[in-house]
Amino acid sequence: MSTPPPNPAANTSENSTEPPRLKIVLALIGTAGLVGAAFVAGVIPEVGKRLDNKAAPSVTASSAKACPGPSEPRTRAEVVPARVPGVGEIGIKSVVYSLKDGKTDTAPQMFIELTGQLSGQLPADQVLYPFLWADPETRDSTPEHNPGSGRYFWGRTVPVIPDRHGCWSQPQRLLAYAGAHGLHFRLHLGLIPRAQVPCLERLVSSKQGHEHGQTQDELTGCNVTLLGYALIPTRPY
Repeated sequence: MSTPPPNPAANTSENSTEPPRLKIVLALIGTAGLVGAAFVAGVIPEVGKRLDNKAAPSVTASSAKACPGPSEPRTRAEVVPARVPGVGEIGIKSVVYSLKDGKTDTAPQMFIELTGQLSGQLPADQVLYPFLWADPETRDSTPEHNPGSGRYFWGRTVPVIPDRHGCWSQPQRLLAYAGAHGLHFRLHLGLIPRAQVPCLERLVSSKQGHEHGQTQDELTGCNVTLLGYALIPTRPY
């Protein structure tokens, strides 16, 4: 049986005796909770193999090519870049997203579709992944008005792979429970040395790490370099 998916939105106590009331399904992050150990043992090494066998694309920074956008309605995110020494000129040039409400077999959910563009060149010995963070200064629209968790959740199954123009895209996937409206999310992009991916795997292999995400210090301990983030606010009901 698969373990419950992690919840980057609700900042609830791990020792609470209340029944779980907010189920977040975050396909950007932690889908290992849905498919269990078979996913970790099978899919992640295969993703690593594909990346290892594919040379890092050479991004033409001066290219005026417009990257394809997501489906309507679409929003161009406000991007907050981070100037990080030692990573060359790679950075987040743009992120465009489309948020929609929908329903799975079990409950209403919030869905997201993403496209973006990078500047600079992805180092050949590193991988780029999304990390989702929910602002603890914002609250959802459930009766409990839970705040964001303020922790990072690794998008382990969805590496960001740019083309030669720096364009990348990710199809529509589950973001959060429908009651998460009101939370403000930050979509971080983080560089990780390929040799350090097992370090992140160890962090998310524990129940605490899987369900409650990671701190910035834990990411730093795995040599994750955050390149900045895109703001994805949602409106409360």
